[in-house]
Amino acid sequence: MLNDLNEVVNSAEGMSREFNKSFSSVFNREGSGNIPEAALVYKENANGLCDIEITEKLVSEKLDRL
Repeated sequence: MLNDLNEVVNSAEGMSREFNKSFSSVFNREGSGNIPEAALVYKENANGLCDIEITEKLVSEKLDRL
């Protein structure tokens, strides 16, 4: 991993610091006054995607297709 100065970082503490800088630059505080409303994409019923059943068999089948 390279830091901001293009130096190789190979210690666990240094990597943690670099990851923290990277992730903290992505997440920021935003005001809650202007939150857009998400459009309903799944329109088969009025409740959207409320009754989803995930089984071990279903997951296994999906993983087998990878």
